[in-house]
Amino acid sequence: MEHKKKALILLPDFNNLLVKLRYIIRTLIFSSSKSFTVNDDDYQTSIIRRQELLDCFADIDRISKQIKTSCASGSIPGTRKLEDNIYFSTIQFLQTHMFTLQLLPSPKQKDTKSRVRSAQDQASVQSLKKELDVLIEQSKQVETYLVEATSRRKFEDAQMLKESLDEIGIEISRMQKELEGYIQH
Repeated sequence: MEHKKKALILLPDFNNLLVKLRYIIRTLIFSSSKSFTVNDDDYQTSIIRRQELLDCFADIDRISKQIKTSCASGSIPGTRKLEDNIYFSTIQFLQTHMFTLQLLPSPKQKDTKSRVRSAQDQASVQSLKKELDVLIEQSKQVETYLVEATSRRKFEDAQMLKESLDEIGIEISRMQKELEGYIQH
């Protein structure tokens, strides 16, 4: 519950930064007087907030997994159903609130050398790799839930999970392309 509260506190701040950054980028596109860089304070703050949110979401996911696996299923009638409901509720919360994390704009790089160019780029690469790992893990979990929902003949849940799996796949592809942009072969 503590991680959920923290995420719900951080999300509005992150979303406000996103709106501000999108406005700045839109203004820069039309004025072309200044370029948007990774040094901009709002951009750096949004990266930090995004990482804090990812950490919260990872903790929420880890805790829900622990609840699902550690409770003594069958010892109390309805325990399995309660565990499943907690788990699916957590998935729904994560899918709903992680959406805006993918909307953070990335600055355009001016020169393209064959190696990572700066400490900031290295930090961005590390951050992207962590986020990618979280998304891959989430994809595996959703896939497991999809199989479980299908086997239990819960087709509405299965459809929702399939859509979520597709969205996660798109985000994974986007992040992999973004990583390739930082590291040129």
